[in-house]
Amino acid sequence: MKALVAAAKTGQFAHVLERARQDRDDAAQRAEAEADLAATGVRVIENPGWSGPAKRLGWALRDADDHELSAEQHAACPGHVAWVEQDWVNVAADGQVYDDDTLDALGEDQCPETEAVRRWVPVLGCEDPATHHPRPGATAASGDGMADAGESEADEAAARAEAASAERRQVIAGNKAWDAAVNVRRAWLREFVQRKTPPAGAAAFIAHAVVTGDHAVRRAFEQTHPLAVDLFGIDGAARTGDGEDEKRVTYPGYTRREDLTTLLDGASDKRLTVVTLAVVMAAYEAALDRHSWRRENGCSEKHYLRYLDTVGYTLCDVERLAAGLQPLTNVHDDEHDEQN
Repeated sequence: MKALVAAAKTGQFAHVLERARQDRDDAAQRAEAEADLAATGVRVIENPGWSGPAKRLGWALRDADDHELSAEQHAACPGHVAWVEQDWVNVAADGQVYDDDTLDALGEDQCPETEAVRRWVPVLGCEDPATHHPRPGATAASGDGMADAGESEADEAAARAEAASAERRQVIAGNKAWDAAVNVRRAWLREFVQRKTPPAGAAAFIAHAVVTGDHAVRRAFEQTHPLAVDLFGIDGAARTGDGEDEKRVTYPGYTRREDLTTLLDGASDKRLTVVTLAVVMAAYEAALDRHSWRRENGCSEKHYLRYLDTVGYTLCDVERLAAGLQPLTNVHDDEHDEQN
């Protein structure tokens, strides 16, 4: 409530509310994943992060012969634990999850169509690897020089891991903020396209898109503006047959021109300008993605987002980054993201 009240004063209410909803759903999914993991009998702990004492199975945990420990080999270790973290998984239409190695093994002919989805996945590790799995290396007889060299190498590796962890936390926080912003921005656009008069600067924005011929606009024209059809709430499926035999046929990623041209019938000049503006804005909107807030050379993205900021939409911090503007706060400041 405190965050929402503060956000209402800066025009960020919708963004903070959407992020809170996503955090709530995320927490529920995480709790479910942890419960499923605990049901297998393994002790579940909080995600230790890269700098924590606990380490995942893999190169960091090795036996006396310097071989990686498998899950089966490590199950009897007193420090055997598990935690969950978010990762991208490949999910087929039937809900089946496939890892990259499995998809590669199936080959192009047998590989099912999958969608990359972020989910909470289990991670196995050791809570105290220094005690239970000391790394083979220098001994006392090896001399202080080798010991010092080993410590220095370990310190450098730890520093690199911490830097990578910090960057990862920033990307996770930014991506979460971006996902929330997409929902808020498109909800705003659905209301915007219903207006009867164009906002200031509409003609200049449309002219810039047409004259420059941005790739985003050209692609939308080629596909007959699928996102615009969605924003206007139009059913974009094509029709075949007549009367009772009429059927609806969908074309993924494409729509018919007739579905949008119905908006032009009997419209005033001002409304026609709004429709044209909305079609162009939808083209730029469809070209945005999760990388937009980290992309330095996205000129058309910056142009579009900055225009939104002038016609009544309040950019959140991650959108300001994508627009080439300074954020109002620290978009990466999220105390929970280290656990994700």
